[in-house]
Amino acid sequence: MNAPALKTAHAVEASAASPALKLKRPPAPYVELAREIMHSEAAAIRMASRRLDEAFSAAVQMVLECEGCLVVTGIGKSGLIGQKLSATFSSTGTPSHFMHPTEALHGDLGRLRRGDMAMLLSHSGQTEEVVNLAAILRQDAV
Repeated sequence: MNAPALKTAHAVEASAASPALKLKRPPAPYVELAREIMHSEAAAIRMASRRLDEAFSAAVQMVLECEGCLVVTGIGKSGLIGQKLSATFSSTGTPSHFMHPTEALHGDLGRLRRGDMAMLLSHSGQTEEVVNLAAILRQDAV
């Protein structure tokens, strides 16, 4: 009795000779597509590296000199990136936590202390919750 073939994104199939699943080699077009994506991403990183200037150095210096906690915030994809950045900062020795901007505006601002630094992330720079939070933080000199 032959085992039914399974179809997945990785082209896995059951073999009648062996009950274990065997992986098939992906078709060449996927390999070529992956290479194109990698080349495109590498070009984007090169372009971004050319835009680094003294503002980047100043931001790094501010993080290094932060006496408190680095509080990272953002919404949507920016928030997900912020959560990863905060986790990376924490695991590399910079005290950090993520604070959702909406929650900050509804009571979580109490998590901020003197000496803390806020990193606000927004793709457009116009995200309402992030802009409102920035105004409050400026007013409170954070």
